[in-house]
This record gives sequence, C-alpha cells and structure tokens, in this order.
Amino acid sequence: MTSDGTRACGATRAGYIIALLMSTALRGGVAASARRTTTNATVARAPAGVSTAVGVRVAESGRMASSEGRHAAAVAGVGADADESYDGVPELGVGVGATGRRRAQVMAGRSVRSELMALLESKGAMKRDDGYLRYTPDRTCNDVVGFDIVSNHSSWDLEAIAQHVASEPKGLSSYVQTGYCQKNSKLVNFITMSEQRSGSTWFKEMLNGHPCMFMYGEMFMRQEKRKRFSTMLESPQKFMAKIPDTKPATCRYWVVGMKAFHYTTPVPTTLNPRNKELTPRVMQWMKKQGSYARFIHMERHNFLDRHLSDVRANSPGLGGHCQKIKGCDTSKVHDMRWDLKVNEMMKYLKEAEKQSASVKSMMSSSGQPVLSIKYDELRTKQEVWCQVLNFLGVSCADLVLLHSSLKKDITKGRDHVIRNYDEVEKALKGSQFEWMLES
Repeated sequence: MTSDGTRACGATRAGYIIALLMSTALRGGVAASARRTTTNATVARAPAGVSTAVGVRVAESGRMASSEGRHAAAVAGVGADADESYDGVPELGVGVGATGRRRAQVMAGRSVRSELMALLESKGAMKRDDGYLRYTPDRTCNDVVGFDIVSNHSSWDLEAIAQHVASEPKGLSSYVQTGYCQKNSKLVNFITMSEQRSGSTWFKEMLNGHPCMFMYGEMFMRQEKRKRFSTMLESPQKFMAKIPDTKPATCRYWVVGMKAFHYTTPVPTTLNPRNKELTPRVMQWMKKQGSYARFIHMERHNFLDRHLSDVRANSPGLGGHCQKIKGCDTSKVHDMRWDLKVNEMMKYLKEAEKQSASVKSMMSSSGQPVLSIKYDELRTKQEVWCQVLNFLGVSCADLVLLHSSLKKDITKGRDHVIRNYDEVEKALKGSQFEWMLES
C-alpha cells in the first residue's frame, strides 16, 4: 500500500522489497542495529474493502527474516537522527526519492517489530502471535492489518520496553503482538484533564499514532459536541470524517478519548465544579460506564514554563503551535525573548496551584480510575508512556507505534528566553515557586 492509501500489486511490492534487499547487499551490508532503535510506527490504512495481507505476508515470511533485519539496520543508520517533517514522516536521506523512502520505512518498521518480539520472547514477556496472518480483514469498513508502512520518529529503548512488558499486568491488548485490532469485550473511554499550554495536543497526536486508539481534541469547546460527547466517544467512526486534520476512521478501536480543560477557558467549555450544566452530565455518564471510563490528569507541573508558553502563544503572529501556522518561522521563535510582568506572573502561578488542587479533588471524588502524569516526565521518561498505555488497557510493547510531528517551540533556557530574568528570579526567591527556576 502506498502512503496515499492506494493499493500496489503484490508482485510489484515483492519486487520492490527484493530489489531493495539486493541493493543493501551490494553496498556491503551493515552491522545489526543496536537495541536502542529509532522508531515510531505509523501503520498505513487501506481503503474500505481492501486487504493489506499480501504485502504483509511477504515481509513477515521466514525466508526473508534475516535480510529484513540487515536492511533495517542500514535504514536506521541513515535516518536515525533525521528531523521530523510537518506531516510526521522524517526524511530518511536514502537518496532514492519518496518511493525509495517509503520502501525503506517498510523494512525498518518490520525489523523493529521483529527485534522487539525477539526480546519479549527471550524474557518470557510476550509470545509472538501474528494473528493478522490468519485474520480476514473486514471489507465493510476501513480495516487496519499488518505492518505495511511504518516510519521512524523518536528513539525508544526496546530493551526497557521488554523489561516493562515482563512485569506489566497480563491480558493487555497489543497490536505489535497480533498485527490487527481484534475485537475487545469493552471499549475503554478516557478524558484527559489538562490546561492550555500543557502539551495536550502533543499527547493527543502521540496516542493517535496507534491504529487501535483515537483521541479527540477539546470536544467541550463547541456546544453541539457538549450535547453529544458520549455518543462521539462511544461511536467515533460516525464523526471522525468531519474532523479536520485527523486520521481516517478504522473498523474498531480499543480506546477512545478526548481532552478537556478545567479552568483556562470560559466556564461553559470547562470540566470543573463551577460548570453546573456540563460537569454533572459527564460524571453521570462516566459512572454508568464504570471502570471503562477513566481520567488522565496531565499537568505541566512547572507552572512558570506554562505561563511562559502562554505569553509566547499570545504574542502577535505566533498563536498556539508555530509549526501549524502558515508563515511562522520556528527558527525565529527559538531565538525570541519575552518580558514577564511579575505581578501577572505571580497571580498566574497562585491560581494554577489552586486550580490543580481543585481538579485533583474532583477526579478523586468521582469514583472513576484516575492516572496522574506530568508533561515534563512524558518528555523525558519512557516508562511514563508505558504507564499511560497500561492504564488504557494496552501493552507497553505498542509504545513503538506512538509518534507526533509537534516539537517544542521554546527550546532554550529560561535565563535566555525571559528577558527580565533577574527580576523574575528575585520575585520567586523564597516562595513556593522558587524551584521552578531550576527544574
């Protein structure tokens, strides 16, 4: 299957793969890739009624296994440090154009899956299933099967993934293990409670890299969505086609969620005790769903960074995410500096502290399962992503499927970005927020 969703002939696909393997052999080959492998997989989706089994079976056959691993090592070596483009597909730098890059991505992703499964089996953590080879795709909808097209994104430590899977609860779903979205007994729904400038869009994009998971944006921002949020969460396929810039709907999902703000937008659009119309309805619906309706509290624990990001986003011409704004130069944003109004900053930090305590109290008293995570740790600790997946009923083995095209707009230190840093530092010294200057 090509990147635009069209079907390539099985014989042509096999020819592509064999030619690519021969090309690798002629170049002398490379050493096996290290267990710390650069990857995240985006699984290609066939249009309704089209099976992806032909290309998959060629790739996963035993007669090609050893060549597959050698070629993927070459691809990883070429593309491991490549930057992600806006559409989430990195330039691998193979030098053979877009078609060649797609072929390279196919082989790299399959090798990553094979390597991870070998690690998992060696630790007795997970047995390779390959259920997709026996599965007949549903021709009445857009089914997702196999490992046709994948692309390298972020570095995941496969050894650490295997160690986590060895100790995680049994019975979790895994696309990496089976190769398709098998039907589960019950759909898991979740609401991510967050605030603006806390990484929730990035979090959504990461989870949407998984073929059996889907996460909406801020559904409560529109009145019509507030009215039918439960139907949208329970039957997303009916609504996804109308949502701009989202992935195509597939036949079935294991997990469907959304994000909600608890204070930083107008009261009717938030989920907090002050919203007397929406909050009771949401809580009643979640209670009806029982343990299959869950809260994820994702907080940008350093409120100073959140405030700085908010100031940046409200600067003329910048908006929310520079990467998604036509004409916004990310390189210039990285070098920009801002003055923080100290009185406004202190008010913001104190309000953020109170709001954080309020939303935690609301979730804990709801009786629903709650997972609390920090944006800062999601950026630096792989095991936190494993906690998220496990909380949603998915194995950490599927971590290699997650990816996002978004990058941080502010990458330099606070002492560079904050023009009046000395004044800010003086205001925070001796307060409960002093640690935010150092973290």
